[in-house]
Amino acid sequence: MREHVHFLGFVPDEQLPTVYAAADVFTMPGVAELQSIATLEAMASGLPVVAANAVALLQLVIPGENGFLFTSGDIAGLADALRRILISDELRVSMGAASRGIADTHDENRTLSRFEEIYRQVVTRSRICPSVLEIHRPLSAFGVFRRSAAVDAPGAQWSEGVLAPFWPIDKLAGVRRSRWCRSKIIRSRRGVECSGRFD
Repeated sequence: MREHVHFLGFVPDEQLPTVYAAADVFTMPGVAELQSIATLEAMASGLPVVAANAVALLQLVIPGENGFLFTSGDIAGLADALRRILISDELRVSMGAASRGIADTHDENRTLSRFEEIYRQVVTRSRICPSVLEIHRPLSAFGVFRRSAAVDAPGAQWSEGVLAPFWPIDKLAGVRRSRWCRSKIIRSRRGVECSGRFD
């Protein structure tokens, strides 16, 4: 095998672009890829992909467009997919360009914008009046929405409150009503939930 395959071992991040640029095709035979950053890196470098039809790889490889999928353990299927790409310059170039386009959809700015869009949709569809919540950029703490507000509590005046899925119980001891909510704040084991519409 050593006559035909060169094992590079660990490659530092700064050298990866050079390695990808020297390649004609990228293959990922693993079946435990939850995100497959390596596959995305190769795609962003303009490489066609031959991958096992498992987990996240199914979302990254469009068979016939930017590469091919093969059944895990099917050595002949893997070899055939590699051969088809390697013998055709035209296929290799077109699939590489398609890979780059798909990788662009995973850009961090696009991903963050999509997360924010999803949160806005959830907030709008909930019983909470959307004007109460302000989603900050960037979302440093997912699922937490903040807004300055006074909270009425016996024996204490707070100048700022935090509306979050899991408010700490100890910080809300004795709280009966909030200026945000026309109904009672209800204690629960996981935190504090406020029912009714918010002002």
